[in-house]
Amino acid sequence: MEVRDGDYRIGAAPFRRIEFDYQGSILSQLKDSSLDGQAELLELKKLIGSIKSMDLLSPPQMRERARSVEEVGPGGEGLSAFIDGMTDKERRELIDALREVYPHLRDIETKSLRSGWKELKFKEKYEEELVTEAHHMNDGTLRLATIFALLARDDRILLFDEIENGINPEVMEGLVQRMIEAPRQVIVTTHSPMILNYLSDEVAKRSVILLYKNSEGHTKSTRFFDLPETRKKLTLLGPGEVFLDSDLREPMEAINEARKENMR
Repeated sequence: MEVRDGDYRIGAAPFRRIEFDYQGSILSQLKDSSLDGQAELLELKKLIGSIKSMDLLSPPQMRERARSVEEVGPGGEGLSAFIDGMTDKERRELIDALREVYPHLRDIETKSLRSGWKELKFKEKYEEELVTEAHHMNDGTLRLATIFALLARDDRILLFDEIENGINPEVMEGLVQRMIEAPRQVIVTTHSPMILNYLSDEVAKRSVILLYKNSEGHTKSTRFFDLPETRKKLTLLGPGEVFLDSDLREPMEAINEARKENMR
């Protein structure tokens, strides 16, 4: 697919005028029938449409009781009912992941109330056993519980925005490692160099993508460590340190230079 000066075309077809308003990708506005004969493009459209975006995680919503749901909402709403519907294996994986961060955690319990509402409780072991309702749990624990629950159960592409918000720095390494090892595609948007520093150089080279707008206002992407200057710095600094040491306001010159090198 190509878009150029208000026209678009699919495959080798001639350019057609874009006679409808859209934001983001034109692909999201095209009917499936218009992609006949373009199996890969149709599959891409379905894949993008299936991405589960968790970009609004809100502790107040995660604390609320909920009725049965098939999935957690983008703000974390329905968490109690979602965990209630997990299999024993999925719940065990969730608890094991949380215990790596919070060793005192022993169990996560759900209780069915009248009219089908589900209540979420966390059981911890100190000198004595404590059982705390989700309503009184700290924000970081609830965020991690939501993320780990999705990693344990959901088989779609997961998108998280600014996962470092509300989570203590000392637990970030374990969270990032869980996401790297997850048996599904996980996308994280971040401005945090701390997140990048928990990636190995090889993972960073493959996985850190810089999104930017070119001079025409079109959204583009490139591997951050394909840029000559950042690739050079990575031999001396960690991925996050390179991010801090790089001026991203004017990346076009470096990107164009990188493209020239790739074409040689």
